[in-house]
Amino acid sequence: MSESHLTPYELATEERRAMDAVYCQKVTNSPLLSLPGEVRDRIYSHLWHEEEKIVPSPPHTFGFLAHPQNRLAMPMTCRQLQYEIAHLPFTVSTLVGNYRTLDFALTDMLTPAQADFIPTVELEVAYSWLPQTAQIARSLTSILGCLCELRDLRTLILFPNTQLISTRSWNNFSQHVLAAVEEVFDHIPASAKIEVVVASWEDVRSRAYVP
Repeated sequence: MSESHLTPYELATEERRAMDAVYCQKVTNSPLLSLPGEVRDRIYSHLWHEEEKIVPSPPHTFGFLAHPQNRLAMPMTCRQLQYEIAHLPFTVSTLVGNYRTLDFALTDMLTPAQADFIPTVELEVAYSWLPQTAQIARSLTSILGCLCELRDLRTLILFPNTQLISTRSWNNFSQHVLAAVEEVFDHIPASAKIEVVVASWEDVRSRAYVP
């Protein structure tokens, strides 16, 4: 039967068989995939053993995750690697961004499984002038709630995006931010344990929340 006379089901079946044949050939010929699973695991651990930062692009772009040496692309090489290591880059990485880019990353760029492996998040907090600080803090509530639901999150770092803040203004600003954080932590499970660090250009204030 010629390809032009194949039914949609038969055509899909043929395409699947061709893809499976290519996959088997890659596994057979690949120096990496032909190694025992235990050896591959050691290689993967060597690639992802140091903490690195992942920076999501702004929502108005096509959407990508910046990562040192573009290692996030490696799991996309083939289905076997995607199955084995799709989560590994996130287990030792820090996700960095403001509430817009982090919300975009969690809803459109990362799978829930990948996001759950992230241990540390750096959340940039915007600061313009003092009368707006309460409003800015309230805008954090939604993204903070999403971040607190991440399974492996252990450290949340809040930091300003400017250094042109007087000590008095920063103290007021940080109080509003911590108030927003406390509001979120009042609604998370009692078993959660996340360290929240509020950083400025002068010092680092840390508070461990154990509800």
